[in-house]
Amino acid sequence: MVKMSSIVNRVIGKVCRLHPNMVSHIRTSERVLFLTFDDGPTPQVTDTLLDLLEQFDAKATFFVIAKEATRHPEVIAKIIAAGHTLGNHSLQHENFQTLSRAEQANDVLQSQTTLSGLCQSPCKYFRAPQGKWTFSLISLLKQHALTGIHWSKDSNDFKTTSFEKLTRSLIDAEMKNGEILLFHDDSEKSINMLKTLLPHWQKQGFRFAAIEGYV
Repeated sequence: MVKMSSIVNRVIGKVCRLHPNMVSHIRTSERVLFLTFDDGPTPQVTDTLLDLLEQFDAKATFFVIAKEATRHPEVIAKIIAAGHTLGNHSLQHENFQTLSRAEQANDVLQSQTTLSGLCQSPCKYFRAPQGKWTFSLISLLKQHALTGIHWSKDSNDFKTTSFEKLTRSLIDAEMKNGEILLFHDDSEKSINMLKTLLPHWQKQGFRFAAIEGYV
């Protein structure tokens, strides 16, 4: 049986995504998709991903975990140098729906401070770990001049499903202008998927942009 608290949290998360300080899809007449990557940086994986994106002249937004970023500052430097956007994905990827308001505030402040030091400017965008939003988190983001970024299409690359099946699912899905796509750069599954998806979407007339400048 599903716990009532779990149902309530899911409902809260969905309502939070309707807040004006939240973005799940970008309205645009441009034929553009917004690739986003969570849970990095991961050496080797992120490096390989950056090379793949360059092949397709694709820009993306990387929502990085602050503690991982401090372990791999050289990868963060590569992301920025390649013209991608850096987003905040919390200090150490805790579920914000289990944290007190004070704990949430501490996480946002510490992660912002850490990432600002690495990229020489404050992050403008935040994505809640696992996409689990709370009203208090959205309020905190507004205080820190951060915009919450969710997604409109989930690659499901974290699942045990083969990358071939996941790739086919996205090929079969209708892609609209301004879709925000969720991937992860903590394993090679997203890379294997994108080797097929990027040329496929490019043939459909899409280009790939970072969120900055559109939000």
